Amino acid sequence: MTDTERPSYLRGAAILGAAAVVAKIIGALFKIPLYNLLSDEATGDFNITYNVYALLLTISYAGIPVAMSRLVSTSRTLGNTRQMRKYFRVALPAFSVVGIAVSLVMFIFAGQFAALMEDPNAVYGIRMLSPAVFLCCVISVYEGYFQGHGDMLPTAVKQLIEVTSKLLFGLVIAWLLIRGGAPDEKVASGAITGVVFGLAIALPVLIGYKRRAKREPLAGTARSNLGTLASILKVSVPITLGASFMSIMALLDSKVVMSRLQSASGAGFDLDTARGMFGVYAQCLTLYNLMPSLITAVTISVVPAISAAIAAKRRSEAR
Repeated sequence: MTDTERPSYLRGAAILGAAAVVAKIIGALFKIPLYNLLSDEATGDFNITYNVYALLLTISYAGIPVAMSRLVSTSRTLGNTRQMRKYFRVALPAFSVVGIAVSLVMFIFAGQFAALMEDPNAVYGIRMLSPAVFLCCVISVYEGYFQGHGDMLPTAVKQLIEVTSKLLFGLVIAWLLIRGGAPDEKVASGAITGVVFGLAIALPVLIGYKRRAKREPLAGTARSNLGTLASILKVSVPITLGASFMSIMALLDSKVVMSRLQSASGAGFDLDTARGMFGVYAQCLTLYNLMPSLITAVTISVVPAISAAIAAKRRSEAR
């Protein structure tokens, strides 16, 4: 790796790593008081909702930033700035449509998802969280574009905005609902709306960041819209399939736990008791996610560096 690229790669990893640590600290400041505010039953509803959301989000979102990062970095290295811009112009409307479609599925079929997870009370949270899928799909295009330029700062800023908004809006809304005597399931759905507020705030920030970015002169030739979209899907679909595995396992785990807690051949608890016990179980899983978030910071930073090296036929550097 050259002297100019090594600091860029390390700086990107450091920025995202620092943002991940700060985000986890803020996340703890959100989760600890939230779990003390919510009953165990509401905590169970909260986490069931997140597991449904995580799977649908992964299916619609996971491969987009990596694909954009890799393809934009390659085109930029080859000096084909026309194709580099084409990736963004094609991806933004295409994945906006995907996001709208999945958000509608999540909203319309919220009752079915909740019933599938053996927790009918999660329906409110699933509906409240449905717009977040659309927002994430749009944001991911911007993130991937910036990452393809080796600029990890917008992604870090987005993470911090998202987690801070979740802390502020989520806790305040949950507290207000509790003060108003709302039932557990509606308190849980109110607490989860902080995610939507955070993404809604982050999106215009990223749009403004891109508008202020220095434009590179157009050079090279661009493929057709269909060819450009096919290139993005060729990279993003395998990544999505791989990333979906963990979300599917988490969803199945939640389904099995809730089912066995309520089954006559299992523990035989009623719904409210099962919700409460699942809420206690879910609280124990929170710390597990810290290390993967730090590893992700390195992998996000290294993808465009490797792609650029391969595009320039610098194989030893890529290795």
